[in-house]
Amino acid sequence: MAYQLIYTSWPTSLVRGRSGFSTVARSAGMAERFGAVVERCCVYDSSVPLVWAHSKIEYGGVVWHVLSRICDAGVDYTNRNNYLAHHLAISEEEVATLNLNPVDVILGWKGWVSKWNEDPRLLDDVSDLSSIVPEISLPAKTWEGVFGDAACAALLEPNSPVSVNADADSAGILLRLFGESAALSIKRSDMWIPTFTTRFAFGDNPANFIWKGVNSGAPISLCPPKCPSPPPGRRSEYARTGAMTNLEKYNLKVGTPKKHKPDFKVVKVEAKPFPSGIVIGLGALVAIVAVAAIFLIFYSWGSERDFGAGREGMQKLSEMEDVVLTTPSVHSQVDSASLEGVSGKKSGLSNRRANSPEGSETVYELVERARECVAGNKFAKAIETLENSSYSGDEKLRESLLADIAHRIDYLLRYADNVLTLSAPGAEDLTRAISYISAARAGLETDPSLRTAGRMEKLKYLNEKAKDK
Repeated sequence: MAYQLIYTSWPTSLVRGRSGFSTVARSAGMAERFGAVVERCCVYDSSVPLVWAHSKIEYGGVVWHVLSRICDAGVDYTNRNNYLAHHLAISEEEVATLNLNPVDVILGWKGWVSKWNEDPRLLDDVSDLSSIVPEISLPAKTWEGVFGDAACAALLEPNSPVSVNADADSAGILLRLFGESAALSIKRSDMWIPTFTTRFAFGDNPANFIWKGVNSGAPISLCPPKCPSPPPGRRSEYARTGAMTNLEKYNLKVGTPKKHKPDFKVVKVEAKPFPSGIVIGLGALVAIVAVAAIFLIFYSWGSERDFGAGREGMQKLSEMEDVVLTTPSVHSQVDSASLEGVSGKKSGLSNRRANSPEGSETVYELVERARECVAGNKFAKAIETLENSSYSGDEKLRESLLADIAHRIDYLLRYADNVLTLSAPGAEDLTRAISYISAARAGLETDPSLRTAGRMEKLKYLNEKAKDK
C-alpha cells in the first residue's frame, strides 16, 4: 500500500484549526495521525531549489519508506517565502514486491507536484508503482562520468554513513549517484536499506540519513570532482562491469564439506556357549505354535459348514431392507448406488468434488463473487450469496466474509470522517461521504457481530456531522 501527502503554506488546511504550513492534501485512506508523522520527515534548506530524500518511519507497527521531493514555491498568501514538500509513503510489504530501488521510483513516478493553488482536499491512494520502468542500471555510468571510474560507486556502503559535497544545483546528479550505489546490492530489497538526502539541512536528524549531500567537509566532492580510490573487491568489479556471477544471479551457496572423523570403537567380544535352558524353551514354544495351528484348521472347517445357513439368512434380511436413510450435506450427494446392496458392491461417500453436480461453483469462485459485492458496498447481497450457495454451513467462510465486511465498513466510516472534518469540503466529496455513511449503516444491519460499540458510536457521530453540512 502507498499514500501521498502534500505540505505547504496555505490559508486553510486539511487539519482542523490550522493555517500556514500544514497538510493541504493527502490520500483518502491515510489516517490524520499518520500524516502528522510523515510531515516531519524532512527539513527544507532554502539555499537549494530542490531536495530529494528517502527516509524510514514506523507507524502502526509497520515500517514505511518515505520518498520526498521538496522544492521552492515562491511566496505564500502572506508574501513570505514558501516551499512545497510532496511525500510518497510506501509500506515495507509493497517495497518487497517492487523490482525497483528507491531512486527508480523517484525518477519514474509521474505524480510529483511543485505548486498548490486549490482548496485542501483528499487524494486517491497511489496504486501505479509496479508499472514504473527502472532507470538506474549498471555499470555505474554516472560515477564514471563524474570521477572517471565506475568502481567509485562502491565507496558508498549500504550501512556506512557517508557525506558528499555538492552545490545547490546538483540534486539530480547526486540522486543518480545514490541510485547506482544502491543498485550494487544483489537483492532488490537490500537496495532500500540506505536512506539518503541530497541536501542535509540544519534541523535534520543525522540518524535519519545514511548518505547525505552537504556543502563542505566531505571526502567525496562533486565540485570539484574528487574522491578516494575505489575499494578492492566484488562491489567495485560489479560497478565496473554490471555483470552478475551465476552464484549471485541464482542465489547459490557454496559450502565446504566437513571432514568426517570416525566415531566408533572396536570391542572384542568373547565367545560364550549357548545356554541349554534357552534351547529347551524354544523347543517348547515351537510345539505350542504347532498345536494351535492344528486347532485353528479344524475350527475353520467346522465354521465353514455352518456359514451357508447364516449367509442365506443374511441375504433374506438384505432383500427385506428397502428404506435408505441419508443425511443431507452441502458438500456431497448420496444415491442408492453408493450403498451396499444385495449384489455386494462397495459402499461409502466419495470425495466432495466428485459427488458435486457437474459444473458446480468452487469455494474460490464463491469467495470472489462475495468480495465483489463487499467492494460495491452490497453487504446484504454478499451474505445472501454465501447463504444461497452449497457452502452455506461453512462457519469459517462466514467468519472470513464478515471480516471483509467489517474492514470495508471501517474504511467507509474513516473516509466520511476525513471529509466531514474539512471546513469546506467539495460537493462531490460530501455526496460520496454521505453515501458511505448510508452504506456503512446498511452493512452494520447485516450481522449483530458487526455492531460493535465503537462503530455504532462513530456512525452516530457522523450522522450528526452530516446534518450540520
